[in-house]
Amino acid sequence: MAWVKNICIMLIALTLFAGGILFYIFVIEKWNGKDVVKTDEMNITQNISIKKSVMPSTFQGNIEIVGTNKLRELDNIDSKQKNRITQDFNSIITAIKEYSNICNGGGYSLGLKDYYDNNVRKKGYDARSQIECKISETQKNSYNDLLNKINKIIDSNEYLDIVIHPLNPIITEQENDKYIQELQYDLLSKIDNIAKEYEKRLNKTCKTSNINFDSIHYPMLKSASMSLSTQDSNIELPITKEENITSRANVVMVCN
Repeated sequence: MAWVKNICIMLIALTLFAGGILFYIFVIEKWNGKDVVKTDEMNITQNISIKKSVMPSTFQGNIEIVGTNKLRELDNIDSKQKNRITQDFNSIITAIKEYSNICNGGGYSLGLKDYYDNNVRKKGYDARSQIECKISETQKNSYNDLLNKINKIIDSNEYLDIVIHPLNPIITEQENDKYIQELQYDLLSKIDNIAKEYEKRLNKTCKTSNINFDSIHYPMLKSASMSLSTQDSNIELPITKEENITSRANVVMVCN
């Protein structure tokens, strides 16, 4: 009977059509990561920042031992003069070793160098050594002790002089790691509070789906200048003030 055959064909076609629709909804759409039910999903992207006040407590500066004008004016240097200069440099290195917890360096150079005097090119001798120091507030006395020892070493040497560069406040690597962790904790807490506020206002459930932390922004640390004396070294640490450091994050929240 032809009509029965036609009905069977129609039923098979309808079954295949319905199956295709169900396959698209439950397989294809799911595979593409879409949820056909949650049509009111909302993505919110926001930059969130937080600040923290810090007080620098570490200071960094250089000490230089340099040749005097008298050394520069020499066109020849005898062994006695050379030995005196090198002995004083070696004595300075020995002094630095006593304070290796705050200063390092001391390597020196001694040799001929061209210079200009009233636009006339001349040749003389130059000596130079650099010492790098990093101190905390409690190490100020040790720093001054080292300066006084260096001054005593070169005090009677007419060919060497000392240049004391200002101590500048810095954020150490250990402090930087600490601040990064603390600021990220504070940012996460702020992000969680913002998500809860969105839930109240939108009457939806909001979750954080992605967070990208930016690097911490440090201001240019400043301090008052300090007075220097090469005769009686008694350096006072510069006056610092609290500075704000900022951490930012780009956040994506999903509310539905």
